[in-house]
Amino acid sequence: MRATEHCYIVTDEQILNGESIIKGTRTPVRAIVETWRLGVLPEEIPSHLLHLTLAQVFDALSYYSDHQAEIDTHIARHRIPDELIGPSPVGVGSISPVMLRRAESRSKSDVTPCERVVSTSFRTR
Repeated sequence: MRATEHCYIVTDEQILNGESIIKGTRTPVRAIVETWRLGVLPEEIPSHLLHLTLAQVFDALSYYSDHQAEIDTHIARHRIPDELIGPSPVGVGSISPVMLRRAESRSKSDVTPCERVVSTSFRTR
């Protein structure tokens, strides 16, 4: 395990091929960043990822600020192509009502492909 300049962020070649993760977990920094990009406030992220503390979330976002190109590369590498994403059956997966409202309240041009899937797949029918 290799420490970084951020106290909660480490890399370990044995975990996710050395991608930056939250120390003591297998949670990649990219997971925090992607959740934040969906419109979830940093203060709300620990209620979605229960094993994380608020300090870990803020440190991950700070790490992202210092290493955007690295994290964006990991995000792009793990992105699922739109054509492989289909609607999920009702009740499958979990998304908070807050995330759904935020995704639906944005104009269509501001909505990412991931948010389009969220707003159409998890809506109560």
